[in-house]
Amino acid sequence: MKKEFCECWDKHIDNLFSKALSFYEKNSNLGINSIREKLNANFKYFEGESVSVFFTYTKSGKLAKPKKSTVKNYKSSKLLKENGIFELSCDAVISFKNKSKTISWYVDRNNHAVRDAREDPISKKLFSLLDTVKWTSRTGGEVLYSNEYMEEEGPCCPSGSNSYGYALVAKFKKMGCTQKQIKEMVKDGKEINKPSRYGAPGRISNYGGWIGRRY
Repeated sequence: MKKEFCECWDKHIDNLFSKALSFYEKNSNLGINSIREKLNANFKYFEGESVSVFFTYTKSGKLAKPKKSTVKNYKSSKLLKENGIFELSCDAVISFKNKSKTISWYVDRNNHAVRDAREDPISKKLFSLLDTVKWTSRTGGEVLYSNEYMEEEGPCCPSGSNSYGYALVAKFKKMGCTQKQIKEMVKDGKEINKPSRYGAPGRISNYGGWIGRRY
């Protein structure tokens, strides 16, 4: 899974550099103050911020040509060697820990932060890969979510969103599901027939997924 993720990441970095180079060729006469406005006009979502990591400026304040040599600083091989942390431009972080063989996903507190992070192409790739894993009895995990309003009022109990493997089974057990019911709802450590984005009336669980709690 990590290998596939890294291949996707490296292609993503190469693509960002190509866009940075193209942006430079069209806007090399711009000064620092005009760059952000142009980035917002030319790129959707947070892509402009990702492209801008390849930008430097001349002494006169003009945009300098992006250097191909800088691409290696953002490739997966270097990131895994340093700390295993992949920072996305939408306030989200994905990290790989080799010793414990775990993957962590963190989204910072901000308005619509979870929604924005989930729309990032790298995030989509991560969760699509998680859905392909065949989870065994001792593997799995879950994504926990607590919104910023709950935290402003003091300690809170984060609610589970995506759950896999043992964490998914434990969640159903906690809800009072029988072993037979769990077998009907879980296969290879993944939930069968997940509820719709707005929940599923009449089901044993009122689980509505991250989409119902993203704010």
